[in-house]
Amino acid sequence: MQQSEGAFQPSRVISDRYQVISYLGGGESSEVYKVKDIIGEQVLAMKVLREDAPKDAELRLNREFYHLSRFSHAGIVTALDYGTSHEHRPFFTMEFFDGVPVNIYFPEGYAPELEDVTIQALGALDSIHAQGLIHCDLKPQHVLVADKGGKPRVKLLDFGFAEKVNLAQAIEPRGTLGYVAPEVFKGTDADARADLYSLGMVLYETVTGQGPSREKNLRDWLKKQYYSEFDPPRKYDPDIPGKFEGLLTSLIHKDPDRRPRSATAAIQALAGPQAQTTLTGPCKYLMAPSFIGRTQPLEQLRHILDETAHAHARLVCIAGERGVGKSRLMSEFKYMAQLEGAQLLTFEPASLGARPQSLIETLLQYLRVYGKPEQVDIDDKARAGLSEEGKYRLFETVTQRVKALSASHRVEHSLVLIIDDFELFDPTSLEFLRYLGFSLAGDRLLVMVCGLKEKRFLDLINEFQRTQHSSSITLGPMQPDEVGALTSSLLGHDFKEQPLGNWLMQTTGGNPLFIIETIHALIDSKVLTLKQQRWTCQTDALNAYLVPDTVTDVTRRRLQNLSGHELQLLQIGAASGGPFTLEFLRAVLSHDEKALFDAIATLKASGLLRTIPAH
Repeated sequence: MQQSEGAFQPSRVISDRYQVISYLGGGESSEVYKVKDIIGEQVLAMKVLREDAPKDAELRLNREFYHLSRFSHAGIVTALDYGTSHEHRPFFTMEFFDGVPVNIYFPEGYAPELEDVTIQALGALDSIHAQGLIHCDLKPQHVLVADKGGKPRVKLLDFGFAEKVNLAQAIEPRGTLGYVAPEVFKGTDADARADLYSLGMVLYETVTGQGPSREKNLRDWLKKQYYSEFDPPRKYDPDIPGKFEGLLTSLIHKDPDRRPRSATAAIQALAGPQAQTTLTGPCKYLMAPSFIGRTQPLEQLRHILDETAHAHARLVCIAGERGVGKSRLMSEFKYMAQLEGAQLLTFEPASLGARPQSLIETLLQYLRVYGKPEQVDIDDKARAGLSEEGKYRLFETVTQRVKALSASHRVEHSLVLIIDDFELFDPTSLEFLRYLGFSLAGDRLLVMVCGLKEKRFLDLINEFQRTQHSSSITLGPMQPDEVGALTSSLLGHDFKEQPLGNWLMQTTGGNPLFIIETIHALIDSKVLTLKQQRWTCQTDALNAYLVPDTVTDVTRRRLQNLSGHELQLLQIGAASGGPFTLEFLRAVLSHDEKALFDAIATLKASGLLRTIPAH
C-alpha cells in the first residue's frame, strides 16, 4: 500500500535530532522521510514504523537495521542510528542516496553503462550472500542509480524481508510477486540464486520494457515465469550484446540450477573469467535442492487438474515413505494450480504430539469464511456427541456445501482440497474422506490426499480404486542418475565426484531427505570440505565413515554434536510447536547462534515465549 503523504510534517523534529525535510514514500508498515541530522549536519533518510503497523513489523524493522549495520559495501545503503520517536514509534536512519530506480535511470533500455551497473549490483549481492543472507525483495524501487562523478552508481536498499539462506516454509510471503523467484513463492528452499533471479527480472524489465509492473494481468506474467516463456531481450532491442542477453536469460530461468551459481559466477559470465573483482565468491552453505525426479507425477497432476476444471471431479491419493518427496511435489502442484486460477483449501495436521486434527473441523472453518454464517452454523457440542446417524447427516451436509462452493462464482477454475500427512489426522477424518470420495460426481472439485504407505491409508486407496474418478500415485526412491543430480544440485552443478553419488545411493536407498541430511552430516564430519570455493569429498574419510541406517540415525548423530546451550535452545523451539520448530531446528543444526536468537525474538513477539535463558 503506497501513501501519498506521511504522518510527520516538514520541519518536525524527531527525537530532538532529526528534522523532517520531506516525505519520500511508505508502505503497509513503514514510512520513509528525508531528514536533516541537526547534530551531524548532514542529510539522511529515516525509516519509521507506522502507528497501525502489523504486530511483527517492529521485529522486521529491528532485523533490517541489524542486517544493514553489518554491511560495509559501496553498493548497499549504510545504516546509522536506531531510536524511538516521542510517540514511541521505532525508527532508524541511514545514508540518503538521491537515486532513481534503475529502469527509470535507463528510460531507453539498454546502454553500455548498464553493464557496469549490473556488475555493481552483483557485487553488492555478493556481499549480502557472503554473510549467509538473501535480500528477498529486489525490484526496481530497491535498485537505485545516481550519477556520481559522471558515472552511474548503484545502491541496494530495503532489507525488511532479508532472510537466512535456505529460507523455507516462510511464515509470511517474501518479496514482490513477479520479481520474486518461483521457488520462494512456492515455499520451498531458496538460496542466493533467488536474488539473482530477482535482479535478472529487474534488468529484463529495464531493457525490454516488459515486466511485472507493466503487466495488466499478473497471473499471465507468473505463468511466463513458471513456464520460462519470456521473449529474448534482443527481440525488443537488437543492439543488446549477446553476452548481456545470455546473462539475463540465465538469471531469469525458473530452474535455479540453470542460473549462475553465485554473484561471482554471474559477473564472470558478463565480464569474463579473469574479471578483476573483490568478490568473496560462494558462501559456505549447501545450495537449495532442485525439483528432481518428480516431473512425471507433476505432469499427471496437471492433466487431472485440467479435467477437474471441466466438471470431472477427481480424487488423487499420493503415498510414499517418509522423506521421499510428497510435500515437495505438493508445493510444486500448489504453485501450478494457483497459476491456473484454482481455489486451494489446504489441510495440514498439528505438530507431532498435539491433539489429532479433525479434517471436518478445519473444513467447517473454511466454509464459514466462504459461505454465509447461517449455512454452516453447526453446534460444536452437538458435533462432539453425534450418533452414527447424526454423524453421516453432518458428512452429507458438509459434502453438499463443499460441492456448492466448487460450483459457485467464488471459484474461477476449480476447488482443490489438499490433505497432507494424512496419517496424523483423527479416525473421523478417515470416515469423512471415505464419504466425500464416494460422493464425487460432476463437480469442479479435486481432492488430493498425501500420506505414508501405512495400512490405514493403503486400505483407503484400495477402496477408492473401485470408483472411476480415483487415481493413486506412489512415489518411490530416486534412481542413481537422480541421486547424482540431487547431489550436484546441493553441492553445485559443477560437482562431478561420482564415488559420492554411488555411496549415497547405496547408503540411503535413494530417499531424498535421507540424502540431504546425510550430506549435512558428511560436512559436519569433514568428509566434505570446501577448498577454493568448491566442495571436495575426502575419499578415505568417506570409506571410513560409519554408515547410518536411517535418516533418524543421521539426525541423532548430528544432535550429539550440539553443545548443551544449543540443545537447550532447541528444546525451547520444539516445545513451542507450530511453524517455529523447523526454524529452530535448522538454526541449531547449522550452529548459527544469531539465527537462534532471531528465532527466540520471533517467538517472543508472537507471544509463544515469555522468557529466554539468562546465558
